[in-house]
Formats: sequence, C-alpha cells, structure tokens
Amino acid sequence: MILKKWILPGAFLVIFCAASTVEAGLKNLHGWNDTPIYGNSSTAEGVDIDGEVGHPLSVSGPTANCNDGGRWTSNTDIISGELPPGLSKDGRNGKISGIPTERGHWIVEMENSNIVCDGQGYKGYTQQLRFHIQGSGRVIQ
Repeated sequence: MILKKWILPGAFLVIFCAASTVEAGLKNLHGWNDTPIYGNSSTAEGVDIDGEVGHPLSVSGPTANCNDGGRWTSNTDIISGELPPGLSKDGRNGKISGIPTERGHWIVEMENSNIVCDGQGYKGYTQQLRFHIQGSGRVIQ
C-alpha cells in the first residue's frame, strides 16, 4: 500500500492512499520434503528420510507459490544416485513414493530446473535426499 500526504494552504491535511499492485513472480519455493529454498541459492539443504521395509513411504515434491496465485511449472530429475528399490518419482510433480523392498542407505541428488512462475523463469537448484530404510528385510503384503 502506498501512503502519501500533503498539507495544503489553509492547514488542511490530505491523505491519499492507493493499493499497490502485486508483482508477478515467485513468492516462495520449497524443495523436496517441504525444505525452504532461500534467495538465489543453487543448492537446497539436504534432508534425511527414514523409512521401513514393507511400509508405504512418501516424500513431497517441490512446491512454489506465485505472487498473484498463478500457476508454476518446473522439471524434476534424478541427477545422481538411485532411489531405494520399491520407490519411484512422479514425473509430474517430483513426489517420491512407494513401498521400500530392501533395507539400506541411499543418497540421491535431485534437481528442480526450468522453474517458471507467472511466465517468468527462475534459477533451479539441486537437493540431496538421504534415504535410511530399516526393517526386517521382508515386504509385508
């Protein structure tokens, strides 16, 4: 909101108030597992993800909010490593889900690129996901 005031001859106080328009663009951005992305960073904070063999596991994909509530798009890719067996990445939103079938530890480097919000492009980022799968090693049906 823009606030202006003038004092006119005769000691009148005039206040003019006009609402400013919201600029198009990116309001906020979150990486996998709802990790905030700050400023112009090209690397998001890595996250540890715990799971158990035979039990459903879900990791939210990247999200963004555009200033005017508009639509955003991006590309999500695995750039190094592999997901634990039984998990897969949704190609539309980057969400990772499934039922782990093996115990162990996996490190996966993810990338969110070609981020566009309200028609404006933004710098992408990478994020390390560290999966720690525990359990008996048996898949529960």
